[in-house]
Amino acid sequence: MISGKKEGAALFWDTLGNVIGRETYRKGKYIGVMEFYWEPGRPSLLKHYNAQGKEDGPWKEWWRNGNPKVDVQAKNGSIFSGTEYYPDGKPRLRFNTRPLAASESLFKRKTIDGEAWTPKGRSTGRIVDGNGEWTVFSAESDSAKGQYDAFREIFKDSLMINVHKLDSSEIIQWLK
Repeated sequence: MISGKKEGAALFWDTLGNVIGRETYRKGKYIGVMEFYWEPGRPSLLKHYNAQGKEDGPWKEWWRNGNPKVDVQAKNGSIFSGTEYYPDGKPRLRFNTRPLAASESLFKRKTIDGEAWTPKGRSTGRIVDGNGEWTVFSAESDSAKGQYDAFREIFKDSLMINVHKLDSSEIIQWLK
């Protein structure tokens, strides 16, 4: 700590003395690569930061079973594309964003393109040029019991204009 802010490298160990995490700070902000492991050789998180402490580059996470969980790309603090996965490795949702020119939007909104899938791999909808709808299933629901949380999201001009939590009968229809 320097002047109350984290500075330098931080290492994290498991109970056996193996390094299972590494972070670097400059003036209290993350810089460089942040990495954590479930155990030696089994990564759980790998994230890159630029010299200003903003997410920049690949950001990858893995489920404990070794399957990918998150695979996104960031630039100067903004995530611009990515894929999220269910624990079995099937894709849950995939998306791309792009900033609009300042003249096109008061809020510098981003146009979204993407697709989402049920845990069984069925497409639940697409967003194209910021318009459309999809149903997004929670990746961490109790899949062993077939219990999921799911939300129907509607986008217009890159803004989410409506979200509805599905009840169990609606979820069952998607999982047929």
